[in-house]
Formats: sequence, C-alpha cells, structure tokens
Amino acid sequence: MGIVLAKKDFKKYITTANKATDIQNTYGVEMNLENNKPLVFRFFAGWSQSEKMFTTVDGFASYLALQTNLWDKGIIVK
Repeated sequence: MGIVLAKKDFKKYITTANKATDIQNTYGVEMNLENNKPLVFRFFAGWSQSEKMFTTVDGFASYLALQTNLWDKGIIVK
C-alpha cells in the first residue's frame, strides 16, 4: 500500500504501536493541513496475485512513480 501526496503537504511518516491490539503493522502519514483548503492525495494498494509488478518493493515503487508522473500531467477530456 502507498499514499502519494505533494511534498509540501507531507509532514511525517508514522507507525502505530503493536501492543494490546489485534491490528498489527499499521503505518500512515501526517499531513500539513490548512483551514478551508483541500488536501489532495491518492491511496494505492497492489496485490501480488493480480500483477507481477506488485511482487517486489521495486515493482510497486515503479508503479507509484508512474502514477505520480501521470498525475502531474492531469486529465485530458476530449
């Protein structure tokens, strides 16, 4: 899983404690928020059984890089 957002909106990477909970290995990001301003981010999940690129960290990172590049180009509607 991965989260893509603008660098200016990223504050820090966080993990949660694994003690006294059934939910283990949870990660997230803290984001810089401003009142009345939207913050745009994209959440990605890849399943190794669906695509070969999701079987390695490098493959998933390449996918995120491609998606980021496409995001920068915007959506063209014809």
